[in-house]
Amino acid sequence: MANFYTDHPEIKFNLESSPLMQRIVELKENGYADKDSFDYAPEDYADAIDSYNRVLEVAGDITANTIFPNSEDVDAEGPHCEDGRVRYASKTYDSRFIPRVCAGETMSMDLTEPDAGSDLQRVMLKATYSETDKCWYLNGVKRFITNGDSDIHLVLAA
Repeated sequence: MANFYTDHPEIKFNLESSPLMQRIVELKENGYADKDSFDYAPEDYADAIDSYNRVLEVAGDITANTIFPNSEDVDAEGPHCEDGRVRYASKTYDSRFIPRVCAGETMSMDLTEPDAGSDLQRVMLKATYSETDKCWYLNGVKRFITNGDSDIHLVLAA
């Protein structure tokens, strides 16, 4: 699978090599003052950059495999007026979860793990996609799940 972040090392280089980045991150993270109050807060610059990289890898995957394949059609159709209302391009309704949520289905956030709490960097759950079965297999344990009795589960895994 393509990834717009990891496939473009110059982006990571800019994130990690800017002479001002250390100061920018320090200001953004409030001098790392939250590390003693919240188990998920970065402890230092390296910890913060590691978290940023993880988020950008996920965003890069979504961009490469969901947004990009539909972008040309979305741009060509664009939003338009239909029955006196704005209707967005048809392909935007193919981000299969949003219509389900708008129809009233519930979602849960499956994050917390034994020995990791809500610390994303210590998450041990592994997700493996099976091309044969066309589904994800999870190996690990999730504990407290917000709104766990839901129709759609957002599972954070490594």
